[in-house]
Amino acid sequence: MSFPQTSEYVKWDNDLCLTILGKMYCIAHLAYPFRFSVKVEKDNLAEVLAHRGVKPAPYLARYNWVLIEEETSLTDQELEQLIGNSYHLVVMGISPRKRAEAGLLQ
Repeated sequence: MSFPQTSEYVKWDNDLCLTILGKMYCIAHLAYPFRFSVKVEKDNLAEVLAHRGVKPAPYLARYNWVLIEEETSLTDQELEQLIGNSYHLVVMGISPRKRAEAGLLQ
């Protein structure tokens, strides 16, 4: 929630979606077991998927999303970096005009 223009809402009954201008950048499953999905750069996809407990996200893998089922397989710093990178990737997919109107990265 610390990223600019981030909103949150629950979707599909048990998933907390973090969005930027209506576009999802992180989906966290609220029920046990905890797991979440983020978008990754295509160039880093194989590296991220090499971690134990990380696999292609159902329904979103074709858009370079991964599902992290075992957050302990990554350090807190790596998890924060993945979420931050996902935010940045989604922001950069928003039109420059809309980014400027919202006061986001250029």
